[in-house]
Amino acid sequence: SMSAFVVTTCSSGRTAPGPPMFVGRTSTKCYLSRRELLRSLALTPAVLLVPKTTYAQTISDETVGYEFVVPDSFTENSTVLSGGRKLYLYVKDDINVSAIATPIPGDFQKLTSFGSVDNVANTILPKEVNGKMNKVTAKPDTYIFDYEIKPPSQPEKRLITLFTIRPGQYIVTLTAQANAENFAEHEIQIRSIVDSFSLGKLPGY
Repeated sequence: SMSAFVVTTCSSGRTAPGPPMFVGRTSTKCYLSRRELLRSLALTPAVLLVPKTTYAQTISDETVGYEFVVPDSFTENSTVLSGGRKLYLYVKDDINVSAIATPIPGDFQKLTSFGSVDNVANTILPKEVNGKMNKVTAKPDTYIFDYEIKPPSQPEKRLITLFTIRPGQYIVTLTAQANAENFAEHEIQIRSIVDSFSLGKLPGY
């Protein structure tokens, strides 16, 4: 059976809005399944609007130990979510790049703890969603998905989402997206950002 992820306390039994944070398996609070967790992580950057702040090039998260590179022409719109999790968000025109790490249970030692690459593909792009999966790539402890979605009342989006894992500690998600009609124009830049992602070793890890 699927392990559960606590979102927040609520008396109605419904999950509160916002991306989830793992807290525990024995609590009677509100929960998200692994399926809901993965899909919310993939789509989080598509629904956030936060103030513009500054520019950046190499983005490093020293707590989790990952980094990626964006052109210095991108604007940072990063913010802090529930549980103190940092959402790194960079935008330029209709290009949107985000990264976030979410705590996971200690016994989640491989990405397959969330299912096979095909199962995860069906999770982030279920049949009832208007979209299509272009390519699925599985590497050691890394899943990469190239897909398109048509949100209601919004332009069609093409996204590349990368999932990787810090065993027993975090699942890390990087998503780069643009309007589908403009994707070919930005494709080299978008793919270079995804390819720049790395998860290094932490001291004592």
